[in-house]
Amino acid sequence: MDLEAVEAALLECVRRHSKMDNIDPQTPLLTGRVLDSLGLLNLMTHTEMLLGREMSEEELEMKHFQTVQIIVEGFFGVASVRAGS
Repeated sequence: MDLEAVEAALLECVRRHSKMDNIDPQTPLLTGRVLDSLGLLNLMTHTEMLLGREMSEEELEMKHFQTVQIIVEGFFGVASVRAGS
């Protein structure tokens, strides 16, 4: 799955669990109160499904879920590909 498809899948998940409109990759998900705790849990689970693995405790820190862009770059970008090799 390419990065655009990952971003689209994560945005769809956020939109399903939010009452807000106009959500884009840079929208603050936590400080902007876009997601409640259940929505965040669903986003984390969806991220794991897209990754094809469970995330570590360190990866589950809130700083990694501030925006969809941060999630994509942090888990699916070049750094995460290198970490998996």
